[in-house]
Amino acid sequence: GHAVVPLLNETEALPPGPVYLHDVHQLAVEQYQREGRWPGWTAAGINRAQAGLFFPEMHMLSDEIALWERMGTAPVMVLTLDDVPVTVVYAR
Repeated sequence: GHAVVPLLNETEALPPGPVYLHDVHQLAVEQYQREGRWPGWTAAGINRAQAGLFFPEMHMLSDEIALWERMGTAPVMVLTLDDVPVTVVYAR
């Protein structure tokens, strides 16, 4: 979760507004906030979000498809490590 924040801050991939955080527990977000490692994003459900962060896992393919359909567009960015996608960014 928090490791992608500096990378996203260097780009304009995320529009202003609520962000859908796939598979990130609220307690983790709160811990990152206490430590000052999380931006001021407002977390939102998939229907209200203006952007979405998806952390790929093979068993979560249906979640990625749902996010893609709700955002109405292909990913705007894919962050990789050794050519393996670790975070997929969607934006309306």
